[in-house]
Parts: sequence; structure tokens; C-alpha cells
Amino acid sequence: MTALTTKTAANIQDLLDSNVVDQHGNEIGTLHSFWADSSSGKLEFIGVKTGWIFGHNHVIPVDRVEFDEANRTVRVPYEAEFIKGAMSVDADTEITDSEEAEIYHYYNLRSGSTAVSGAASAGAANRTATANAATTATTTDKDTIEVPLTEEQVRVGKRTVDAGQVRLRKIVRTEVVNQPVEIRHEDVVIERVTAGEVRSGTATSDFKEEVIDVPLTREEVVVAKDAVVTGAVRLKKTAESETQNVSETVRKEDVEVLRDGKTVTQSDTIRK
Repeated sequence: MTALTTKTAANIQDLLDSNVVDQHGNEIGTLHSFWADSSSGKLEFIGVKTGWIFGHNHVIPVDRVEFDEANRTVRVPYEAEFIKGAMSVDADTEITDSEEAEIYHYYNLRSGSTAVSGAASAGAANRTATANAATTATTTDKDTIEVPLTEEQVRVGKRTVDAGQVRLRKIVRTEVVNQPVEIRHEDVVIERVTAGEVRSGTATSDFKEEVIDVPLTREEVVVAKDAVVTGAVRLKKTAESETQNVSETVRKEDVEVLRDGKTVTQSDTIRK
């Protein structure tokens, strides 16, 4: 961004109709007009045509105002709500001494130059007034009248704006996993056998009661869980280009030649 004070009445014309944003980047309107010292050409104030309902041409001092000529953007060091309360002056109206003092007081600035009022009628200009001044006919010699012709040219710039965002959020889902597991357990089988099938030797029982414990075992399922990496999701920003057609209306001056109330073409030879 470049300070607007580097511009003068002679070279600010290209910034007219540029977008104007506040100190937070919020769009306010367009650069509609300016007021400058008629002798030095030094800029004093700009007029911002706001896009609000019943929008006016609000006057703002050029102090700390910046511009980006490539993107045709002018940034003012104030909030949009503050500018809504600023003085509004028609683009082709001269700023008086009292109005100048009121403007500087509103923005809490010291008056920059008293030459804005009184002598500013030649320096105050907007696009229409400047165009009219540029097409004034001049006489190059006693037999030749030169009428300059101008036309508007479209300059298309680019700026980066917010297009939204993509958010990745990890979530946890649960599911039931069924897995068969074979487990074993011990049990006993009771059976009686004949004397011939007894494996022990001679009977030695003294006919005392006795309790014999036989331990039994079984297997039970033990579950454990381990976290393992199964993959990943990768997001990578890419830039794609597309071509857009910009349509804008431009004005172009021409000359219409009238003779005796009738229109003639420029190629016709006008004779008495």
C-alpha cells in the first residue's frame, strides 16, 4: 500500500471509481471525487460515494489514506460506522473554511491547508468535471481548432478474497467384533469297576473315612486391545485457474459535425 499523499490532482485521475475499504478491509464504496490546493495540486480531501442506503459523498482527509493501484483499492484509517457520520459534500461543490474546520475537527486532525476553500474551485474535481475540462476546444492557429477526444479504458485487476474453508475432524465410531475362541475345562467321570479291574494292590483299608479333593481347571477368555495404524487421510491444497469474462461499459468521445442544421460525416468536405 502507498500513501495517498504521494498523489496530486494531476495524477489521481486513475484512482477514481476505485473500491474504498475501511481499516478492517470492509468495503465502504468508491472513490468518487477529490479536493486539492488549486495552486500546488496537493490533495486535501477525498469524497467516498458509499453504497449504503441513501449513500452520500462522504468527505475524508487524505492523511494516512493508502492506495493499492494494482488492485484499485483505497484504504482509509477509520471504521465504516465512523465514516457514516462524516460530512457529505457534493462532488462539484467547493469546501468552505467553516466546512474544512468541521471536517478536521470530526476526524480529530489539525487543519492541513486553508487554501482548500476559496481557491479550490479550480482544483476540486470529479470524473465528470475532469472529462469536461479535458475536451475543451483549443485554437492552435487562426485557421485551426483542435478538439481533444478521450475514451475510457478498462483495467482489470485481481484480489484474493475468502472462499470458505475445509475442516478435517477425527471422529470415533464403535462396532462389535465377533471372533470364535475355543476354550477347555476339566470335569470328572465316576464309574465302578470289578475287583479284577482294580489297579491297586492288596486292600489296606483300615475302614476310616477319608476325603479326597480332585482339583479341576478351565480356560477363560482374556480380551486385550491394541491400537494400530491402518492408514491416513491426506489433504493437500491445489490451485486451479479459470477464465472469467469481465464486461464493463466505457465511454468514448467523438465529434458530430453539423452544417446548416444537418449532420455531415467527417469524411465529407465542408465547402461554403
